[in-house]
Amino acid sequence: MGIFLQTLYSGLVIAAVYALMAVGLTLIWGALRVLNLSHGALMMAGAYASWFAVAQLGLPWFLGLPAAFLVVAMLGMVLYKALIGPLSRRPGAESNTFIATAALASAMEGGALLVFGPRNKAQPFAINGSIDVLGVPVTYQQLAIIVVAIITLLTLEIFLKQSRFGLAIRATAQQPDAAQLMGIRRDTVFLLVLALSGALAAVGGVLLSSIYFISPTFGLHPMLKSFIVCILGGLGNMRGTLYAAAVMGLTEAFVSLFFGVQFALPAMFALVILVLIVRPHGLFGRGEVVRL
Repeated sequence: MGIFLQTLYSGLVIAAVYALMAVGLTLIWGALRVLNLSHGALMMAGAYASWFAVAQLGLPWFLGLPAAFLVVAMLGMVLYKALIGPLSRRPGAESNTFIATAALASAMEGGALLVFGPRNKAQPFAINGSIDVLGVPVTYQQLAIIVVAIITLLTLEIFLKQSRFGLAIRATAQQPDAAQLMGIRRDTVFLLVLALSGALAAVGGVLLSSIYFISPTFGLHPMLKSFIVCILGGLGNMRGTLYAAAVMGLTEAFVSLFFGVQFALPAMFALVILVLIVRPHGLFGRGEVVRL
């Protein structure tokens, strides 16, 4: 029973991080219809930004997360202004953006290798200690990950549903042409979406690196799993993404327990394939009607 509860709790911790990472991808797809392959590199940048703020600049450990949030949000805006924005206005925008963001991710990983070196670094945003819950040891850091993820996602939901900018993002995602006719500037909305996506990637990167380590290629596998979560939940569907993150987190935890860590990723792919056979648009995705 203790092992089951421990695995369940570990799965929920992983799911919380996957939700943060995947929601950022879902935001971009919902608004811009773009798959951002540099999302993992932004996660890595957020992890390094937190480490640099604390280890090099001497800031308190708890300021590492907001520092990463701000730095990578600005990187997201630069990404839109310098790359995604210009490419989105040209023919073949989807494939060109796909290739360009993949190249950017490779360049960012190479830059991180040159600047920070190949050695793994420990994330200073961490809380030591643990408590027993029903006989299961629960670390304070795991609790902090879940709490931060919940607060971040709830804040995002309130922002999207209550604020003027959030409503503009939702309107643009649902009916971009109608939103533009109503006076909503699409470039401003897209810039804000990239900033939000980058900020979410930074938070996910800091939280995930706090239970692993930071390296130049740190964001590659988490980004791949984030794509799997987005596809399972339905591209562009935020609520479906959250449910899919819970399913994937628990799947990874229990498969790792019973069959070994090496089978976790294949099991996630197998689950997605089975779901897509039954529901081609994901668990909560909807097909789009295209007039020919």
